[in-house]
Amino acid sequence: MSLQNTLKEVSETIGETLACSIVDLSTGMALETYHTIPYFTQAYIDAVSAAAVDLFRGKNLYIVEEMLALKRGEPLCFHLKDIQITSTSTYHFISVIKDHPNTIFVLVTNKKVNIGLGWACTKQACQELNKIL
Repeated sequence: MSLQNTLKEVSETIGETLACSIVDLSTGMALETYHTIPYFTQAYIDAVSAAAVDLFRGKNLYIVEEMLALKRGEPLCFHLKDIQITSTSTYHFISVIKDHPNTIFVLVTNKKVNIGLGWACTKQACQELNKIL
């Protein structure tokens, strides 16, 4: 199954999905995006991708991770794996894809979606994407 088909399938499973995307944390680029919103231009997708990268690999988080590594005497390792954000009218479910630690899956839904369903679909999508990537 292709990346685009997987994203479309996730979107159709929930029914209240606004967008879903796969983002490379190394480059900040969206590898693939599926959405049903007309104003989600490439510039908008790029900006959202950059914001997601900042959450997982931003300068301040890097400083914290580096401090943890030094205190524990361990190599630098990014510990953050999942984030759920609630905005005025949307939920954002973001998860690192297990065997691809520099790749995240982002699911954006409206607030009609049950948060448990959002996470279940996010985890299922990450399993599928793990096989494809």
